[in-house]
Amino acid sequence: MLVSANAFGQENSEVPGLVLDWPDLPDCPSREQITASVQRALGSVTPRAQNVQARVTVERQSKWVLRLQTVSADGQGERELEGESCVQAAEALAVILAMLIDPEAARAVSSGEPARTESRAEPSADMARVTSWPQSTASVRFSGVVVPSARGRPSDSRFGVAAGAILNLGIEHTPRLGVGLSVDRAQGWLRWFLDASYWPEHDVHLPSDSRRGAHVSMGSVGASLGRRWTRGPFEIVPRLGLRGFAVRAIGFGVTQSLEGTSSWLAMTAGTVTSVDFGRSLGAALALDFVVPFGRPAALLEPGGDVLRPSKIGAQAYFAGVFRF
Repeated sequence: MLVSANAFGQENSEVPGLVLDWPDLPDCPSREQITASVQRALGSVTPRAQNVQARVTVERQSKWVLRLQTVSADGQGERELEGESCVQAAEALAVILAMLIDPEAARAVSSGEPARTESRAEPSADMARVTSWPQSTASVRFSGVVVPSARGRPSDSRFGVAAGAILNLGIEHTPRLGVGLSVDRAQGWLRWFLDASYWPEHDVHLPSDSRRGAHVSMGSVGASLGRRWTRGPFEIVPRLGLRGFAVRAIGFGVTQSLEGTSSWLAMTAGTVTSVDFGRSLGAALALDFVVPFGRPAALLEPGGDVLRPSKIGAQAYFAGVFRF
């Protein structure tokens, strides 16, 4: 489908050369308020200014994040601004643009010197006061885009692959350590997980007789989904899921050694906590409670259960994460 439409930039008389394309959101300042904030930051004295082109991407999540991409005489730049509200992030944006337009004023702020100004405009009711900056005739162009996604972390909208150790509680008589592999991806406010775990063959003894038991190997696969909560590089995901288990057991210390397999399905509920060390690397710690829908057992006769899922079990998982 090919569609064409006419679009016209809005000229703003308060700041010569300013063209502002800004999304109209209920919790964000209007185009006029953003323009007024830039005007207050520029002040009323003509500076030695440079032209600046800026592109702004607005993301709403637990906090408001504005991604700013700029092109000026100094080259291209990119930075991320974060605020408890859209208004707060927009204030920082106006100040940064004023500093880009007037490098001399920026140096004055960094050195603690007062900025050059002849007058100060009063801030609007919903925009905090900004230090006055010299007026500019530079051309500043904005392009605003609203992205309905979660916090702008490196892990957003990218796959993560994790590998590590998993500790199982509640199937055997003692805790059992195995290996686990998982993949995950963020989708807006949600994150989904697919994982597989394996416990290599090992001996499980009867609690009452260490000479008898079974050679046991076990595996599981699971899927889960949870709501993301982020704070800086940290993320917490309370999640619910389903997990399937399969066990193979061969008896030993008995007159006739038999081999058998069993499987069951379980519901899981828990939390994954992760931290990003950079764009590609991170770590994750998960703790899930496991409630089986069935409880098949591996039996020795006479002797009793070698292993049987408990009514409520648990799994703890620690892994390194690679994102791409």
